[in-house]
Amino acid sequence: MALTNKQKQFADEYCKSLNATAAYKKIYQCSDKVANMAGSRLIVNDSISKYIKDRLKRVSDNQEIKTEYILKNIKEIADKKTSSDRDKLKALELLGKHLSMFTDKFDNKNTGELIVVSRDEEYKNI
Repeated sequence: MALTNKQKQFADEYCKSLNATAAYKKIYQCSDKVANMAGSRLIVNDSISKYIKDRLKRVSDNQEIKTEYILKNIKEIADKKTSSDRDKLKALELLGKHLSMFTDKFDNKNTGELIVVSRDEEYKNI
């Protein structure tokens, strides 16, 4: 199904902001409440969704700087003997973040103890 002119404008605006409410409000000039509901509906429309996906892919494919390029250059900074310690540390930090090496870890130990509180006991303490 072909997009209407307004739907295409909405999709193009969405690709700029990645905000369906803001895109809808800008194109259709309505209240925040209407824009929130209608923008959410439009964004899941099959034709509009496909158009947005294709357009974002074209934009991504046309960019000169890609993930591999950035990672390669960060690695070069980390490996370069003439880089300052500060630059090397920042480069290694960025590489570590890319590899998810610095995620928070929680130690959740189960003691095996089960505590049961009845509603009657809860109401007695009030």
